[in-house]
Amino acid sequence: MNQTSSTKYTTVPGFFLQDESSTDAKSFDYAVSDFGLIKRAYNTDKEYDPEKKRTQWERFYQQISELNSQASSSVRYKVIYMGRHGEGVHNVAENYYGTSAWDSYWSKQDGNDTVIWADAHLTDKGIEQAPYDYSIRVFICFLSFGLLTLFLLHKMNQTSSTKYTTVPGFFLQDESSTDAKSFDYAASDFGLIKRTYNTDKEYDPEKKRTQWERFYQQISELNSQASSSVRYKVIYMGRHGEGVHNVAENYYGTSAWDSYWSKQDGNDTVIWADAHLTEKGIEQARIANKFWALEMATQHIPVPESFYTSPLDRCLATADITFNGLQLPAQQPCVPEVKELLREVIGIHTCDRRSQKTYIHTNFPAYTFEPGFAEDDEMWRPEVRESSSLHDTRMRKLLGDIFTHDDSTYISFTTHSGSIASLLRVTGHREFRVPTGAVIPVLIKAEMTHAEPS
Repeated sequence: MNQTSSTKYTTVPGFFLQDESSTDAKSFDYAVSDFGLIKRAYNTDKEYDPEKKRTQWERFYQQISELNSQASSSVRYKVIYMGRHGEGVHNVAENYYGTSAWDSYWSKQDGNDTVIWADAHLTDKGIEQAPYDYSIRVFICFLSFGLLTLFLLHKMNQTSSTKYTTVPGFFLQDESSTDAKSFDYAASDFGLIKRTYNTDKEYDPEKKRTQWERFYQQISELNSQASSSVRYKVIYMGRHGEGVHNVAENYYGTSAWDSYWSKQDGNDTVIWADAHLTEKGIEQARIANKFWALEMATQHIPVPESFYTSPLDRCLATADITFNGLQLPAQQPCVPEVKELLREVIGIHTCDRRSQKTYIHTNFPAYTFEPGFAEDDEMWRPEVRESSSLHDTRMRKLLGDIFTHDDSTYISFTTHSGSIASLLRVTGHREFRVPTGAVIPVLIKAEMTHAEPS
């Protein structure tokens, strides 16, 4: 008769406080208790640590190694690190509504009027928890009648997170003394501060280089001297030109716009669903185009190496007009990539509901799409507006994508006022409202930090 096998899994007690019945789960703190590792002696201590200089974890590691080396071929020991996710928006919602109402109704909805919890994102508190969120360590013994081809997870996991910060001292828009209302990017050389750099002495001893050329050299030096965990990028954040929705909101007033008109596709004379540019908006983009051409010819400004745009029509058109006909390097042509993450605050306002992918490709055939870009708008909801915290989470994800997958140092974003404001928040930049058609560069430092468990 055939022989069958099964595997029995058991927790091995005596190593962690969370395994003990005397430990109160409500008051247990993994960070205070060294992940619950019990302070005790092991059979391997006498030979491995005769002078008693090893840490508890080092001696634990030796003990587990010994258990596995002495075990039969049908037995295997593993340490499983069980980490629960940080606080999500759904956790906050359940606490707010109560478990009964949550289970019976709210958990079945995508969200409420202020937040979406479908595939719930982390809250700011959850993001803060995440780099350190190892809830418990459970010591598990695997017993089987068949040979298990398993190996010991013998090292504690290392987590990492990336911090994004604005580097001040390079642009007027970073300075508290600059008035955003009167700031003119075209009159101020994109806000580039007239100053010296550490690299000037060697790079420009005769002082013949332009400010932008010397800036380029300084940023190159910053990146070349940075550690492997640090990277600098200059993001040219361009807001779309004036759209028909901007005119409509000014006409009706913000209160009436938010409460009624923003939810309509348009009025009797104009449609603002996926709002298009007005004639003024088109002219603003042409002004940006002329200014870029002038800066390139006279100041030798470092041009974008990569171009990204929101999928909303007003941004697609602005990018097309702004960079059309510029004498860009052959290896850096303007071929914008359409990215969902760059779009405006999502939900309720029809001006922020994008058109189909087919429409975008038909009208902007040179553009490329990020992987997974859907035919229809799957992010917009008529009854729920994205919160500022969710928007910021989205912008952090965008920066993570760009810093991870794009080696370019100079990058163009064609986006919206709300998304620019969110990008400035998540990089610690001061509040700086950008008018329609305007562009501001921001120098961003990304630094990956590692969190080692105790």
